Amino acid sequence: MKQEILRKSIHLSSLLIPFGYKYWLDYDKKVALFWIAVVFAVFFGYEFLRRRDCKIGRWLDDIFGHILRDHEKSGGLAGSFYLLVSCLVCVIFFSGEVAFLSLSFLSLGDSLAALIGKKFGRIKLGKKSLEGSLACFFGCLAIAYFFASRSLAGGLCGFWTVCASGAFAASVAELIPTKIDDNLKMPIAAGVVMSLLLRIGGQF
Repeated sequence: MKQEILRKSIHLSSLLIPFGYKYWLDYDKKVALFWIAVVFAVFFGYEFLRRRDCKIGRWLDDIFGHILRDHEKSGGLAGSFYLLVSCLVCVIFFSGEVAFLSLSFLSLGDSLAALIGKKFGRIKLGKKSLEGSLACFFGCLAIAYFFASRSLAGGLCGFWTVCASGAFAASVAELIPTKIDDNLKMPIAAGVVMSLLLRIGGQF
């Protein structure tokens, strides 16, 4: 449980990405993509050194190895790779506010699902729990309530229809077991659903 708390604490720090995109970069796609490319370069440098039997690689493994999952230690890509891919997809294909919400849903919702599910999960839904999924959903709604722009959709009803649907999509994506990493499927599922609703509803 301690390792999971540490992993999810680090995962929560990824909120800096959507919040930086919104409040620092003011949804400037070009600048955002530049910084994502920089982080990608750092990530691949880390992965390259970590997999090599060299002094720096062993040093990195000593520092970060304990927070990696078993499949990551045995050669699989770290979850941060899929998170960066999601950032890339969301920034390129979704509007600024939808990208902000989608990535924020991942950072907070996925963390709450894991921590609440492991600690308080009693009603099992496959390998996950109802309690974890509800924590994910309401965590996403909290992000929308406190930080989403009400201009996302016309009228309060339209706003909550879009946000709640995105939160639900992210929660279902987290719940359903697939080979696709949560860091990839959660924000993209949420972003696609919200974008479709905004398009179909004519911004409500």
